[in-house]
Amino acid sequence: MGNDGGSIPKRNELVKEKQKEKKADQSIQQIAAWFYCALSKRPLQVPVVSCALGKLYNRDAILEFLLDRSSYGDGDVICSHITSIKDVKTLNLTPNPTYDPKAVNDASIATIEHSMTSQFVCPLSQREMNGRHRFVYLQKCGCVYAESALKEVPNTDCSVCGKPYEPSDLMTINPTKPEEIAKMKAAMIEKKAAELEKRMLKKSKKNSKTVSAYGDKIADAVDSNKRKASPVDDIRAPVAKKPTPIPVHAYSDDIRSSSPSSMVIDKVAKEIAEKKRGTGASKEMSSAIKSIYNTNKDQKGTWMTMGTFTRYA
Repeated sequence: MGNDGGSIPKRNELVKEKQKEKKADQSIQQIAAWFYCALSKRPLQVPVVSCALGKLYNRDAILEFLLDRSSYGDGDVICSHITSIKDVKTLNLTPNPTYDPKAVNDASIATIEHSMTSQFVCPLSQREMNGRHRFVYLQKCGCVYAESALKEVPNTDCSVCGKPYEPSDLMTINPTKPEEIAKMKAAMIEKKAAELEKRMLKKSKKNSKTVSAYGDKIADAVDSNKRKASPVDDIRAPVAKKPTPIPVHAYSDDIRSSSPSSMVIDKVAKEIAEKKRGTGASKEMSSAIKSIYNTNKDQKGTWMTMGTFTRYA
């Protein structure tokens, strides 16, 4: 029964059901992981690098991120574990002979899954590196193979460059299993801790060598100084005293004993004695000066005072 002329509402229009969890399209995620840089979201271009978690990046994007970590908005979320260019490995990729860049550029959203052709293939099986097959790379050389094709090779030498490798050198590209991702994270943390410990040990050894070499130089310098120094240098020299003046008469007799200078010395001594006598005579007061200090009793009368009375006489 409706209210608008015969329209009857259905149950799904009246009852609200619990919304289902939205899931991302797996095909879109797969294409984004294998055809585009995980950091810049641009198409992959050689040189391509991969981190310890198996993600693919353009090398120039990683360099931009290391120079300026704010160059990409979600850079710290996607690749916060990358702190230097040594944290990534440049991949040795095999180009796909059937790759057509024009066909990829003309692909639409509706036909993207069927028209996307990978630029790279496995050098052994020629399988495209598009996410439909598991791919791995070797940490030592960076060569990329399909995992199934590499398992069929009996020897442990790289088929492209010939370098030997171990099973622990295999790194999965774009892993999807949670337990595999957790295992790769644990291995990355353990590897970084080992490298840090190695650097610290090397630095401590270098510092100890520097300190020991410096100590040896100081010891050699001290020894050489001890050898050069004499015992007299260690004894402090006594403070020199000022010579006491000796009077002339103390050694005049010794000087007079020499015949060449005796006459000169006698002459000089006579002159000095005469000067002293003359100075003594000159020092005697004259009669005029003596009269000033005479008493009235000793003073004799003069022609001006004789026969007269003067009160001042």
